[in-house]
Amino acid sequence: MRMPGREDRLAAPVYDELSHLADEITEAISALPPAPHLFVGHSLGGYVAFEVTRRLVDRQLPLPHKLIVAACGAPRGTKPKSPIGQLPDQDFIDEVSNRYDGIPAAVRESPELMAMVLPPLRADIQMIETYEYIAGEPLPVDILALGGTNDPGVAVHRLNAWRELTSRHFAMRLMPGGHFFLHPAPRREATSKAVPPAIAMVLAALPELGDQ
Repeated sequence: MRMPGREDRLAAPVYDELSHLADEITEAISALPPAPHLFVGHSLGGYVAFEVTRRLVDRQLPLPHKLIVAACGAPRGTKPKSPIGQLPDQDFIDEVSNRYDGIPAAVRESPELMAMVLPPLRADIQMIETYEYIAGEPLPVDILALGGTNDPGVAVHRLNAWRELTSRHFAMRLMPGGHFFLHPAPRREATSKAVPPAIAMVLAALPELGDQ
């Protein structure tokens, strides 16, 4: 499903509480016919995928073949020391750019584009910063944690801490790049048909159609 506030759902109100988003996604998934699947969550998406999996466990619904979290440290009960979600617009933009290098210069220099990007981006950051993690039983699902070697926002020990959240197999891999290492290269650089290593690893984890 497409996240509200993005692409063809640009006019839809964005979420600012992760639990509400996880609830909606769980409802949408529960309405689908059973089929082999896995969850891949990048940054905030890692926490969303984790919480959706927990809800599926609680409701005894079919679980993903694997949970893949990228650029996302294991959840913890403490709040971030330097929250930025409520900063004034320009300060917020500067902090996001410094921490994640996630806003292209062309977008930052366009007031029209920033007006579209800022609400969902701020909502994403606020969901991360207000996420209320409650400790529970480890998931009966394999977890693969992926991190960027140059991602200053996600320490290796926090990636490794995902191993405590599964009762099944855990693996961790570091890939070249920063916070957005999982994303394909920009179009101007995408002249090769080669699949980026991180994407290839995700594809290799896909369940076979016959798997249960």
